[in-house]
Amino acid sequence: MAHTASIFRDKILINCNLNNFDLSINSSLLFKDDFSSFTIKNINKYYIEKNFKRSEQNDKIYIFKNCEDLAENDYIDLTYKEMEFINYTEILDKQGEIYVFQEFFPEKGKCEESEKTILKIKNINEKQEIEFDIIQKGKYTLPPEEDVYFISKNGAKIKINHLYDETGEKKVQSNMIKKIFYYKDYAIIELFYNLQDSIQEGVLFAQKILVDTFENLKDRNKVSTPFILLKNYLPNLDLHYEAIDDPFWGVVLQKILLKMDKKIGELEEKIKKISN
Repeated sequence: MAHTASIFRDKILINCNLNNFDLSINSSLLFKDDFSSFTIKNINKYYIEKNFKRSEQNDKIYIFKNCEDLAENDYIDLTYKEMEFINYTEILDKQGEIYVFQEFFPEKGKCEESEKTILKIKNINEKQEIEFDIIQKGKYTLPPEEDVYFISKNGAKIKINHLYDETGEKKVQSNMIKKIFYYKDYAIIELFYNLQDSIQEGVLFAQKILVDTFENLKDRNKVSTPFILLKNYLPNLDLHYEAIDDPFWGVVLQKILLKMDKKIGELEEKIKKISN
C-alpha cells in the first residue's frame, strides 16, 4: 500500500509505519495528486491517543474527540482492558435443580465464548448454603452486571453478589483506517478489519511522522494523499529524483525537462544581451 500524508497545521503528517520508512533532512516528498514537492527541514515523531467506543457495526468505532490528525490508511492499535472474576460474597437467589459439581457461567457479559467465567459447586451444606470453586476466572471486556444470574446447562440459575476486576494486562488489536466520517461532536472510523466481538471500548493509538518543510504550507490542503520519497538531488536543477525504476519517474523527468527548458531560455536571453 502506498505511503500517504496530510498537511496538518502547516506541516506534513506522514501516515506510515515508522519502522519501515527512511526519511532524511533535505530529501523531498512528491505528491501524486498535483506532483507538488516539498523539501524536508525537520523530522519529529508524532503520537496519537484517543478513546473509542464500538459502533453498532463490527467494522466501525466512535471517536468523541478531534480527529484531524487521523487519516485514511493509518496504521492503528486498538487497546482494551479485560476483566476477570475475583470473588463472590453471597447468593441472592436460586432457581431450578441445583447439585454438587454442577457448573455455572454468567448469563450476560461480553467475552469470547471460550473465555467465560466458570464456577463449579464444591459443596452444599445442611442449610443449603452453596460453596463454589472458581474453575475459570474468565476474560471480559464488559463484565456481567451485579444482578446477572449464573446459569447451568440444565437451566438452573443462581444470582450471586460477585466482583470483577482488571486482569492488569492490556490487549491489542492492530488495524487500519479505511474511511473517516466527520460529524459535529464526534467521528466514525471505518476499519479495514472487523473488531473482535468482545471489544466494546478502549484506546486508539497511532504513531506518525511530523515533517517541517522549507516551503510555506499555509493554505495548502492535502488529506491522505499518496507520495513518493525523492532522496537524490540535482543541484544545478534544484531538483530531487529517485531511481530510474521509480513509478513516478515520468513525472520527475517531465519536471527536469521543464526546468532545463527554462534554464536554456534564460541562457539564450543572456547570450543575446552579451551579443548585443
